[in-house]
Amino acid sequence: MPGRFLVLVLLCACLAAVPAMAQDTGFYASAGASYYAIQLPDYSPMALSTGVVEYRDTRTVHDGFADGPMAGMTLGWKTEEGVFFEARGFFANPESRQDHLLPTPAGAADIGMLGLNGVASVIMGPGITMATSTKLSVEQYGGELLAGYEIPLCQDLSVSPFVGYSFMELDQDRSLLAYPSIAPIVAFNRSEKLDSTSHGLEAGLRLDYSGESVRARLAGTLGWANVHTEYHGQDWGMLTGSMGLQRDDWGGRARLEGGLDLPLGDWTLGLDAGVEYLSFVPGIQSSAPLVPTSLTSEDSVSGKLGLTVGYAF
Repeated sequence: MPGRFLVLVLLCACLAAVPAMAQDTGFYASAGASYYAIQLPDYSPMALSTGVVEYRDTRTVHDGFADGPMAGMTLGWKTEEGVFFEARGFFANPESRQDHLLPTPAGAADIGMLGLNGVASVIMGPGITMATSTKLSVEQYGGELLAGYEIPLCQDLSVSPFVGYSFMELDQDRSLLAYPSIAPIVAFNRSEKLDSTSHGLEAGLRLDYSGESVRARLAGTLGWANVHTEYHGQDWGMLTGSMGLQRDDWGGRARLEGGLDLPLGDWTLGLDAGVEYLSFVPGIQSSAPLVPTSLTSEDSVSGKLGLTVGYAF
């Protein structure tokens, strides 16, 4: 998985909505559709046993990588003095499914699962291979309200500092089916959901080139946000039980995005790309013996690569 995501980064593949196109004055709008990928925390709910003391399995049943479509839109207005205001929005729905066969490793007698509360457990006998199928579904959407000022550097080049407010919802839904490969009827089922809402402030700088035949833009953004997370877990099958948790954190973001636009009268057609780093996203620390499931602090990288269409009114 790291190799796949490195390719995405090297392609300059962005969580944010479509960056604004170059514009003289008045109202403008742009919309885009992209391929989007995000790296979220690993997921490791399986348990091993030495026969007396149970401990965590360091192998994962899902590596946290998900990809899918993304849509974004920007509406803006720019005055003759160079002051501009923008409203941005985006929606993404990446997902992935990973299947594994997990044999009992050397040094462990048994393999199985612990309940969400860390008390109940079902551990299979020695030599058992567990089959797992894990689906990660992500729903991510948000918006930004920005204000900035364009400073001309030369005839076709300008720089624009901006500040603004950002909102984002990041919902992670993991569903696990695990069973002994020799007895599929003996199944564990687990659903764990993490719903995170963030509100924050950001500031950045955008560089615009407005040539006659092509336009180019490059923008960097730094932000800080409060993140509220709600967790709900549910077991059924060989184990039963449920659990709810909440957590509040602060986290930063760093984003680099850019694009090339081809002017077509009042219209533009462009290529849009970017990457974003989040210093906090919630992860799941699965239960250990007599230690219930808890939430952890992780980081995340995401990226997009797509097409945009813009219009200047």
